[in-house]
Amino acid sequence: MEHYIVEFDRNYKGLRLVGIFGDRGYRCGYVGVPKENKYYGKDYMNMDFISCHGGLTFSSGIENSTYPISSNLWWFGFDCIHLGDGTDVELVEKIFHKPIVDNLFDGDYVISQSEVMSNCTSIARQLLGEE
Repeated sequence: MEHYIVEFDRNYKGLRLVGIFGDRGYRCGYVGVPKENKYYGKDYMNMDFISCHGGLTFSSGIENSTYPISSNLWWFGFDCIHLGDGTDVELVEKIFHKPIVDNLFDGDYVISQSEVMSNCTSIARQLLGEE
């Protein structure tokens, strides 16, 4: 059984935007770039000019990779499990049919699918020099 579902998979000017929701109750967003892109193969640690929720926390890609989706792209990603981010316990139970411990503390906020999509679009625009 998969440990996440794909909530959206879109293209933005030749870049791929993907958002996932995991069985631990939080979302991640990814922007995939093709081999022709100057950022293909770059480590997210060297991409400090990219601004997004919590900063980039992921970069990877190989031929015929399967994460976050099947592709030949190089992915840059971020997660929504930082201090102040909450988990969506009800959605985990609905989708994955399993209970999880609610780690919501007073003031924690569950990042929505639309917020992840907005961040992915912003990352893509930054990679393309539009922001």
